[in-house]
Formats: sequence, C-alpha cells, structure tokens
Amino acid sequence: MILFATDFDNTCRQTLEIAMNISSDSDVKLFSDTANREQLRAALAENECGLFALSHGRPEYLTGQHNIPAISVSDADVIKCPVFAFACHTGTMLGRELAKLGIYWWGYTGQIIAPPNDYELQALFVPVFQYLRDNFVEHSNDIKYMDFMNNVYKLCTALKDDLEDRYTDNNQIDFEVLMCAERIWNRLRLWLPGSEDVASHPEITSELIIDGWL
Repeated sequence: MILFATDFDNTCRQTLEIAMNISSDSDVKLFSDTANREQLRAALAENECGLFALSHGRPEYLTGQHNIPAISVSDADVIKCPVFAFACHTGTMLGRELAKLGIYWWGYTGQIIAPPNDYELQALFVPVFQYLRDNFVEHSNDIKYMDFMNNVYKLCTALKDDLEDRYTDNNQIDFEVLMCAERIWNRLRLWLPGSEDVASHPEITSELIIDGWL
C-alpha cells in the first residue's frame, strides 16, 4: 500500500496523525515533504497494491505538499491500482475522468472535515480509517463495493453515537467533530470504470447532494 499524507497546514497535520496510526511496516510512506507529485508518480509506477491518500483536494486534482497538485488526469499513465482519497472534491470531476481511463477512484464530493486533533477523540476515528485503508482495494469492483459502503456507514453511525454520548455526558457538542464522522460516509463516492454513474450509499438523500454533485 502507498500511504500519502501532507502536513502543510493544521488540517493536514491532523490527517497525517491518522495516516501514521494506520500505517504498517510494509507500506510505502510518502509523508510531509515526500508527499509530492514526483515521488508519488515514482511509487505508483512501481506498485499496484493501492493508494490511500489524505490531503486537500480540488475537483481537478489531489493536492500534494505545499498545496501543489499531486494527481490530476495527466497522471493516469502511472496509476495501476485503486485509489482512496480522503480529500475534498476529488470525488467529482477527477474521479469521473480517471474512471473513464480504467481507474477505480474512491473520493469525496463537496467539503469534508479532518478528524479532531484532540488525542482521545482522534483515537475514536482511527478504527474507521483503518477499515477504509485495509479494505477499499478488495472492494474496488462492481460486486463488492456496496458491502464496503454499508460497513463504512455502520462504523460511522456507531462512531457518531459514541461521540454524542460522550458530549452529552460533558454537556457540550462539537458540531465539526460530529460532522466529520457523518461526512466520512455520506460524501463518499466511487467512480467505477465503464460506468457513467457515480456510486454512493443508498441512505444518501437529496439534502446531501452538494452543489449539484451527486
């Protein structure tokens, strides 16, 4: 697995902590300054086991270190594996265009929220990200992808319930932390090669369609 995580702002530093917690010794780790287009292209050219990325994103590209684009449609030539990008917006145009070129792209529509930097709360999110990292490649096909989405939905729903119980006990609710748990599943999209439609969880309602993006 290639793990890719930037750290050029506070949001990225929070997701880098997640990346470090879910990494294994066998992973190719492109963290901080090594999370750039040149090194990512080299790693993708040599590995076909999956890319799990945590950074910022735009509809046209996944961002690398120092807010410089790391993956765009022009990089399709070296992508030989499914990609999961925990980054805003890459589940729209970028995912669609790469799927046309035969690439499975798991990404997000609209804005998502980084896990909290509070150590105790962040630890509650780690099992969700561990599941994402460990299972997205196996489920990158026309048959299994909905099992993956259902499991992500269940994990995030349980996480949100746990967070609400904790906040109720402390008589305070951090809206962004709760929305982070919610958006991990409800803004997740999969572009499947050969399909004109983007896949999402069936619990998505019209109120969760972001700016016209499915």
